[in-house]
Amino acid sequence: IRLLSDIRSNEQVEIYSIEGEGPTQHRVIEMGCTPGTPIRLIQKQAFGGPIIAMLRDAKIAIRKSDAQLIKVRS
Repeated sequence: IRLLSDIRSNEQVEIYSIEGEGPTQHRVIEMGCTPGTPIRLIQKQAFGGPIIAMLRDAKIAIRKSDAQLIKVRS
């Protein structure tokens, strides 16, 4: 189990769980980040910028702080 913020570019993993609570957790879930969903990291932006990932058939940008709440597994 790792954090989404720790995986390498072009690596595909499965979302294991979403940590946190309240508005941040709801925002991540509303983007479609739910346990069991495959996600592939496309690009990490420099200087702590957002992480670009492919989730289902959509390209999404996730704040680094939000990506640190998403636990994934290979």
